[in-house]
Amino acid sequence: MTTRMESTAFEMPPERLDFTCAAAGVRVTTMGPAADTVRDAKTRDSIEIPKKYKVIVLNDNATPMMFVVDLLQDVFRMDPQTATEKMLEVHYRGRAICGIYLRDIAEAKTAQVEKTARSRGFPLTATFEPE
Repeated sequence: MTTRMESTAFEMPPERLDFTCAAAGVRVTTMGPAADTVRDAKTRDSIEIPKKYKVIVLNDNATPMMFVVDLLQDVFRMDPQTATEKMLEVHYRGRAICGIYLRDIAEAKTAQVEKTARSRGFPLTATFEPE
């Protein structure tokens, strides 16, 4: 007895690739005009993929460079080389993108940077903005 498997993925136009997970009842568009949505076959609802946000550390004239390096290592889990490069970018350009996260995580990282800086008496600030 032979089993024949058919695939329609290659017969579709190249600008769109769909597949369906029958067990979960989910149809996913991976390319094409609806690449940022997932459609549930049962409810026909469309779920938007959450936007990401850039966490940006801003320069000031009072925070020591070594504190910024240590903070970048602790909060953003950077290695010493990357943390030093980001600190220099903050110092010379006035700001540096230190990470890209979902909104809740970006808010938490921003608050953690400012709380840590304030606890040590430094005016270092951070912000986040949509990617």
